[in-house]
Amino acid sequence: LTLWLSRSSRLWPRPVLWLAVGAIGLALRRPRRSALAVALAAAGLAVIGVSALGTYAIVEIAVPVVPALVLFGAAGLLGERRRPKSDDARVT
Repeated sequence: LTLWLSRSSRLWPRPVLWLAVGAIGLALRRPRRSALAVALAAAGLAVIGVSALGTYAIVEIAVPVVPALVLFGAAGLLGERRRPKSDDARVT
């Protein structure tokens, strides 16, 4: 099982791609209630940044942050879109 999971991990997108997809998705789609995903991704990136200041950058530090970046990417892609405010003001 370990060997199978190790081989299949190469098929998943890299964390940088999740971060880029999430940022583009949040900028274009502006999903509702996305603040939690943004906060988790920002906190994870802060952990990586602060640890890189103290020591050289190693992959093992970034591994616990990957789920937060996947959540960020999924929120950007799949999050419920925010309704435009102009539609709320109209009365038909």
